[in-house]
Amino acid sequence: KRLEELGGDITGLNKELKLATFRQQEESEDLRRKMQQHEETVTIPTETHAVGGGISELNPELKEELLRLRNENARLKVFAAKREDDSVQRLEEKLDDANRLSAKFKKEFLATKKTLDSTQNQ
Repeated sequence: KRLEELGGDITGLNKELKLATFRQQEESEDLRRKMQQHEETVTIPTETHAVGGGISELNPELKEELLRLRNENARLKVFAAKREDDSVQRLEEKLDDANRLSAKFKKEFLATKKTLDSTQNQ
C-alpha cells in the first residue's frame, strides 16, 4: 500500500514537471510571437532579415528572456528525465524489499501454522 502511495506521489511529481515544461514552452512560443510582431512593425536593415536577426539590437530584454527560458526549459527536461529514472530505481528497490519481506513472513506463518497443527494433534 505504501509502495502504491509512493508511486502515486512520484507520478504526481512527474505530472507537475511535465506541466511546468509545457508552460515554459508556451511562454517561449508567446515570446517568439511577440518578437515576430515586433520585428514586423520595426524597419530592419535588409542584411538582418534572418530569423532572430537583430534581436539583441532591437530588444535586449527580449533576447535575455528568450535565452533564460531556453536554458530553464533545458534544465527542466534534464531534471524530469533524472527524476523519472531515479523514481523507477527506487520503486524497483522497494518492490524487492517488499517481496523479501513477503517471503519471510510467509515462511514464518507456515512454520507457526505447522507448530500449531502439531500441538493440536498431540
